[in-house]
Amino acid sequence: MAIIELTDRLDYLSAHQNFWLDGSSTGVQGLDGRQEVIFTENRVWNGQIDLVPMLGGDKMAARTIGTRLRGRANRLRVPVDNRGTIRAIGSEADFLKSIGASDGDIANGYSAFADGAQFADGSGYALPEFGEPVLGQALGQGDSLTIFDGFVGRNIVVGARFSIDDFLYEVTANTFGRVEFSPPARASAAKGRLVNVSRPTILTRLKEDSGWRPFERNARITEDMSVELVEAFDR
Repeated sequence: MAIIELTDRLDYLSAHQNFWLDGSSTGVQGLDGRQEVIFTENRVWNGQIDLVPMLGGDKMAARTIGTRLRGRANRLRVPVDNRGTIRAIGSEADFLKSIGASDGDIANGYSAFADGAQFADGSGYALPEFGEPVLGQALGQGDSLTIFDGFVGRNIVVGARFSIDDFLYEVTANTFGRVEFSPPARASAAKGRLVNVSRPTILTRLKEDSGWRPFERNARITEDMSVELVEAFDR
């Protein structure tokens, strides 16, 4: 089984991208008419990406992805859009500007007091660290709570996603890096393990064998294409 990458260019050409958790529950209606719903944690990520019409090299790249996937036999690694939370993207200066640091603070490497005063040694407050967070504690399979070390992790917003080993999770609560998430951890991970917040990824399979089939109009340009995906668990 091979992993096929959704190239950066084709990811850029994804007009829409959606991932959601699907599961199933059972219910029994009592004699009083009330229904008791029984939930089992069996949710998996389902997704849909919609690609705009493509020409030239983009068209050829889309064509070969379908060939290499071999239906549902191989897996597709998809970068997940995570706008809406702080991300370590671009240069360190770009990152610091995005969170409100001034040009002077960036040049100095620290921020001073509001009145411009500094510490006795001529320094000031350290600027937020640039980079992805790491796990502040070991993560066990089935856990739904962990600790993120690092500015990006401590400030991840509810509803943002992150990934570990291409498994995707969504933040449901965050108290200064004490992060609750869903679904429960698919696999264990050691303390210090890097967490992908800026560019989470998920391994998927096509929902149907014929799910990746670009239609080329007049052998020149593809039509809009919608691809349905489902989470892949094998590593």
